[in-house]
Amino acid sequence: MSQKKRGKSSTSALKAARQLCRKANQLRRAGRMQEAEVCYKQALAQNPNLAVAHDQLGVVLAGAGQLEDALRSIARSLEIEPNSHSAHANYGVVLNMLGRAHEAIASFRRALRITPSNADTRMNLALNLLNEGYLDEAIEQFQQVIKLDPGRAHAYFHLAHMKNRVSSDSEIRAMKSLYGQLGIADGEKTVLAFGLGSALDKRGEYDEAFRYFSAGHRLKQQSVPFDLASHAHYFETMKDVFDDHNLVRNRTIGVEDSRPIFIFGMPRSGTTLTEQILASHPDVLGGGEMSCVEDIVKHLQKITGKSLLESWSELDTQAIRELGAAYLEKLKMHSDKVKHVTDTTPMNFLYLGLIATIFPNVHLVHCVRDPMDTCVSIFQQPLSDAHAYSHDLKDLGGFYLLYKDLMAHWHKVLPGRIYDVRYENLVTDTESEIRKLLDCCGLPFHEGCLASHNTKRSVKTPSATQVRQPIYTASIGRWKRYEVNLSPLQEILETQESAEHRDS
Repeated sequence: MSQKKRGKSSTSALKAARQLCRKANQLRRAGRMQEAEVCYKQALAQNPNLAVAHDQLGVVLAGAGQLEDALRSIARSLEIEPNSHSAHANYGVVLNMLGRAHEAIASFRRALRITPSNADTRMNLALNLLNEGYLDEAIEQFQQVIKLDPGRAHAYFHLAHMKNRVSSDSEIRAMKSLYGQLGIADGEKTVLAFGLGSALDKRGEYDEAFRYFSAGHRLKQQSVPFDLASHAHYFETMKDVFDDHNLVRNRTIGVEDSRPIFIFGMPRSGTTLTEQILASHPDVLGGGEMSCVEDIVKHLQKITGKSLLESWSELDTQAIRELGAAYLEKLKMHSDKVKHVTDTTPMNFLYLGLIATIFPNVHLVHCVRDPMDTCVSIFQQPLSDAHAYSHDLKDLGGFYLLYKDLMAHWHKVLPGRIYDVRYENLVTDTESEIRKLLDCCGLPFHEGCLASHNTKRSVKTPSATQVRQPIYTASIGRWKRYEVNLSPLQEILETQESAEHRDS
């Protein structure tokens, strides 16, 4: 073939590849990810050096959970086009998803050297700096985001939410102005409501803060309704399925591995602080809030066509051990070089029967805090849709009682397996409580656990800034600042407490 014909062929292939890439982009924006993946690969078959196709294929692969493949695809894009802001930014996103936060920060910085005015990338940089404990620089980056995009609600929220930082008058005015704009999306308005609540709380303006917290919950409640009665039925069924007889019978069929340490309880009960203390020990890696147990529950439903509660009695020893092996395999993405990895997903308290059967030798650490402080702290947070009970004070109180009853059941049917860490004791008698916690987990005492705020690690929970501070007692009794607004919650919790006293 002549050079002229080869040139025409090459040009034609490039044109076809770009057309396929544009089609793939449309499919991706429409949410048709599998079709988009096929289309990007077809584009690359036409022209393997189309950098944008490698980059966007990586985005699709990351969305499908194929993180290592996504990283390789975006890396290839950067080999072809080293000065692509998009590829550096997307590379950072995938690195962050893989838990490689410091590398992600470096990638976001490279992207911003190419396009300093990109607010999305600067926001990603700020969030990673926050999670890694670089608070001063995180503040600077959030402020830069606002300069670039004055309507960025999440930047205002994170500035307002930082421990020991009081929002300026101008920030509060800007948040209120945005909150009051016509046509603002409910999601943005919700974030601003919780940001204003946090900002006003720190200024001691509790009544106004409570009004914004309540407004945020009303907005969330519109899209995520909650039915307390159905949850009560689920909790009762959980108790029936994982009763004393079944747990005793299944005590020896699980996986012997004791590597995971499960830390759980209601949100805002001290789970992040407890993990930070344990993660300050050289034998422990803080895994954070992982979805591994929830993934097991979903996997069971997928392969059996039944819910956990319907399928559990049908599982044999091999199936249960396979579930344990799958969980342990996921731990390897965090590290396979330490003795223990913590899983601090609070709502794992739901699945203690499942966890205790699969892992009969793991440590189970239950975090307990004053009920009113716990519930009010939950009410101050824009938690995920899994916590729809938090949108109404009566539902919040009712859910807390369901949790309390279920935990009493677990203590009964798993005697001696669950260690309770009381938040108030932990922050007032710190060394003694830390020694007992380490002993419970089979760990020798380590001085670093007494200064856990100095431990450098990624924290992605609402307590990310709190655990960077020395342990403090100021959060004990904080609910009393809002007491005048809390009668629906207080009545539910006190009625239950009175009933317990009568029965005792």
